[in-house]
Amino acid sequence: MASFDRFAEGSVCIIGGGVAGIATARVLLAEGFKCMLFEKTEELGGVWADNYTGSGIQIPSRLYEFPDDPLPHGWDYASASCITSYIQKYARKHGVTSVAQLGCSVEKLSRDSSKWQVEVMNASGILESFTFDYVVIATGVYSSTSKFIPPYPGAETFSGTWLHSVDFKDVNLCKDKHVVTIGYGKSAFDCAQFSSRVAAKSTLLFRESHWPVPRNILGLIPFEYATFSRFGSGCLLPAYPKQGLIERAVHAIPLLLEGFWWLVAKIFAWQFGLSGDLLPKRGFIADFWAGHGVIPHPDFFPMVKEGTIHAKQGAIKSVKPQSLILESGEEIPADVVLFGTGFKQSMEFLPD
Repeated sequence: MASFDRFAEGSVCIIGGGVAGIATARVLLAEGFKCMLFEKTEELGGVWADNYTGSGIQIPSRLYEFPDDPLPHGWDYASASCITSYIQKYARKHGVTSVAQLGCSVEKLSRDSSKWQVEVMNASGILESFTFDYVVIATGVYSSTSKFIPPYPGAETFSGTWLHSVDFKDVNLCKDKHVVTIGYGKSAFDCAQFSSRVAAKSTLLFRESHWPVPRNILGLIPFEYATFSRFGSGCLLPAYPKQGLIERAVHAIPLLLEGFWWLVAKIFAWQFGLSGDLLPKRGFIADFWAGHGVIPHPDFFPMVKEGTIHAKQGAIKSVKPQSLILESGEEIPADVVLFGTGFKQSMEFLPD
């Protein structure tokens, strides 16, 4: 804590009111800093306060909680609304709410000598200027202000509903419609699953499949015991630069670990019933290091198997008023298109 003591009189601007921004403010306030947090939306909570209908955490609550204020018992795989209330309660408890400026967009940062000048568009549309000693950027990677929808020829002619997943707030938009969800991550899986409840047809369209991870491996072992453990980390390829005795021994036989991950992939493929387009072309480790992976709802792949959700591999070539044309030449009817295609951060407020 010595570094905090040295700057105990410093003022800090925190940009972003999600989990990272709130945790940062909570710690700095406790250490005597003067903080002001700017949140672009009207509510603290970040991605949990502003996301698609039915969204929630894909992991047990003990893996997603503030260490000094655990989530209530039984909140495993909790809904976004539950997580939002938990985050906002934490912010109030630790004085973060009182230093948060909601509906305020940071427009520009500039440095003058040892100070930062921060220009902010407030909730009334008035540009204000503030001076701080430090700036912390906590804008996250899943902000609704950074949503990404790939450009497609003819997209402007589409006559139906065209939405990024974060804007999918009302499932009734899909009632009796042909719904196509684009992507192969958690948001795409969820949107395809939720829309299938009311849609005439729900299709998941993806360019490439990836390895999902079950909540319980073989129905017995909680996934975190294997993935978020010294054992799981120690078995990763390539080896970590610094290893313990057992890790060095395990990595001394490369074929052993290659066989281990081959077996893991076989188990997951069997457990989820992956075949055809749903069976990833890359091995588990190669896909892992590419940054992919999703822990699907236990009902998702059974719904695919029974045909409630139609999973199709393909890429969009162009768009017509009521359909999508794939690169293969196939035409898919579409009344609603939901994009689980991720985010692209934009930090135009930063100095060049």
